[in-house]
Amino acid sequence: MLAKIILNKICIFLTLGGVIFTSVLIISEPTVADHRTNKPNVQRSLENGWIVIYSKEFSHEEYLKLSSAITADALGGSGSVTSAYFSNFADESRAKILQEVVLKAPSIIDEITRELTIQKILSAIKVSFNGSNSVNFSIAGMEFEIGRATYNREECARIKECAVPRMGQTGCRKWISTFWGSRECIAPTFGQVGCDKWVETSTRCIPTPNTYQPYIRFRVARNNSVSSTNATNSNSSVCVSVDSTKGWQRFNLPGNFTKITSLGGGWSVDTRSYQPVNASGHGGSDAQALTPYNQYKFDQRFPFGALLMASSQGALWIQAPTSLNSPFNAVDMRINDADNALSDNGGLLQVCFGR
Repeated sequence: MLAKIILNKICIFLTLGGVIFTSVLIISEPTVADHRTNKPNVQRSLENGWIVIYSKEFSHEEYLKLSSAITADALGGSGSVTSAYFSNFADESRAKILQEVVLKAPSIIDEITRELTIQKILSAIKVSFNGSNSVNFSIAGMEFEIGRATYNREECARIKECAVPRMGQTGCRKWISTFWGSRECIAPTFGQVGCDKWVETSTRCIPTPNTYQPYIRFRVARNNSVSSTNATNSNSSVCVSVDSTKGWQRFNLPGNFTKITSLGGGWSVDTRSYQPVNASGHGGSDAQALTPYNQYKFDQRFPFGALLMASSQGALWIQAPTSLNSPFNAVDMRINDADNALSDNGGLLQVCFGR
């Protein structure tokens, strides 16, 4: 008996009394390795309406070492690797936060600079590594959360079997000799010779150690607070922050105003795919890429991401500082994106009004 493995088939040839019989045994297609993790879902949840700064991702073994080091007050240790690493992360994160505050809420930059200290960030990191997964606090109407994301991981094997076999000649039950001395089959046998379609029949998964990633996230508090400031011409002005993750937002202003004096900040209708834009909205190649999704615009007349302001004539597109026709003491504003498509948005625009 001669056994020969061909691709995914085991062909067995039997010779009995000069007649060759062939049988075919079909085996499953090799399993496919599949690495699975909930990391994208965890990060998507963290980034929903927040600006997030991530640190390095740690393995489970590294996490245990860091946790032990932090427990031993390594953050305060002079010259330790752990202390240096987290101090750098805290310092870089604070710089990015202050940069965002300057763009989106300049009236509170002094208070944020004073209250958001490196030591405050380091203390929150320590707590998040030993005990609570996150620490939450507010400064000057801004919400902060410092914590560690936990990513579950597992290695899976997807097992496949043949759903649509390919049939053909598998052997011969009887041969005859020809005039030229060769042999010719006069009684072929038929059976499965291959597979045209494989399907998954089962998946087997083995959990692997989690990984961890420290993060700092922040946003302007959801109460749509109005901040007062003094313009350079000594006339009173106020600024509001318009959230890209909300629909129409109403802002009650302290008195009557007649103009929009400045626009700042940035937002995006899809933070994973498009860079933040100003009040003019997404243009150029981004606008072309978004064209197939135009049905998700709140107002079809204007670009995705445009800053809209409600009026008696319908939505207005606010692109730059402008004077309005009559005094107002309340405004309704939003991003140009449909209410059912706001979940992947991110960012804020700051709009300042003058008298």
